Amino acid sequence: MSANPASGAVGAPRPRTEGRLKVTGAAHYAADVPMPDLAHGWMVTGTVSRGRIRDIDASAALGMPGVLGVLDHRNAPRLNPEAGNYFGPDGSLRLLQDEAIPYAGWPLALVVAETPEQASAAAAALRVTCDVEPHDLDLRLEHPAARPASTAFGPEADIGDLDAELAASAVVVEERYRTPEESHSAMEPHAATVWWDSGHVYAEDSNQGAFSVSEVLAALWSIDRERVHVRSEHVGGGFGGKGACGPQVVLASMAGRWFGRPVRIAMTRAQVFETTSSRPRTDQVVTIGADADGRLRAIHHRAAYGLSPLSEYIEACTEQAKILYSAPAIRTRLTAVPLDILPPASMRGPGATPGSFALESAIDEVAERLDLDPLELRLRNQPAVTPVSGKPFSTRRLVSCMGEGARRFGWAAR
Repeated sequence: MSANPASGAVGAPRPRTEGRLKVTGAAHYAADVPMPDLAHGWMVTGTVSRGRIRDIDASAALGMPGVLGVLDHRNAPRLNPEAGNYFGPDGSLRLLQDEAIPYAGWPLALVVAETPEQASAAAAALRVTCDVEPHDLDLRLEHPAARPASTAFGPEADIGDLDAELAASAVVVEERYRTPEESHSAMEPHAATVWWDSGHVYAEDSNQGAFSVSEVLAALWSIDRERVHVRSEHVGGGFGGKGACGPQVVLASMAGRWFGRPVRIAMTRAQVFETTSSRPRTDQVVTIGADADGRLRAIHHRAAYGLSPLSEYIEACTEQAKILYSAPAIRTRLTAVPLDILPPASMRGPGATPGSFALESAIDEVAERLDLDPLELRLRNQPAVTPVSGKPFSTRRLVSCMGEGARRFGWAAR
């Protein structure tokens, strides 16, 4: 590039130190790293939403070419039952420890062989019998098990007299919005290569936070973090889906210890969908009251998201309602609904993406009811200070951004 790399100008080109490696195909990702004496693991996952393993018949798989062994709850190394994550205990990573199946896609066994093809073929020959138990996948705001979500992102909004402001409004819009689960679908599926040496564990893992992954592995194995070495030289996309410790590195560390050689697990796309966390489903109701001139009087945003009992998580859908528009009354209520699902995790714009979809859709409905330009409605309700807390903004250029965007794509002439 011709630009001076020392230039501090915003928008100046910057050479990427790994750019040439990536565009020439020379970059090594987690499943590409050369490794002597490498074995390959293949996950076998559950197909029931909740249940227990009754039996695993590995006899056919163990007799197939190249198969080194099968790990399941009966013989897998024991992990620390108290290991957790930033929000508390995390049962989603204590894999192959008992017969319980908490969600569809839960790893039931790991087949290890000399090649990935041999491991895949043997995994297909594994015979798993499960007892199905009652399960709950019914996400709804009114769910009887719904509970207040964590307030780690701040308390709920509750200012003004919501009922009085709605009663005095010329227009009241109440709409319900449901968003689906969304997978990160990074170009590089999750993969890990793990081996042990002299009490130290080494991992080449596809992740977005090598330090945090090393902390989790240290906790799971009850060893000093200084003995855990995690490297993630290149990551082929993540969007949040590789921000936490994944099942591939946990299972590979178990197999590496059990078989005494490096073990690689490279997931298929289907396995990524089944076993790695994604944005949870949401169920949201937004109620907005406004005067005839478009001045907002009340905003009430209620949201629920699906949560696994195995791991705490916050999909903060109601945060935008606290900051985007001014109104005398603003109330938010965020609830978590424990379901028999894969534990969710952050995806680009966690909470804000499904939450702003619901809020902004309701704002558009208000504009329609008032026969008012939706951009003008938004401009009329811009706050001078943070609406709920009253604190001043450090900088806020939303109005100028909306104006420039409208100018560039010809909003006035649409």
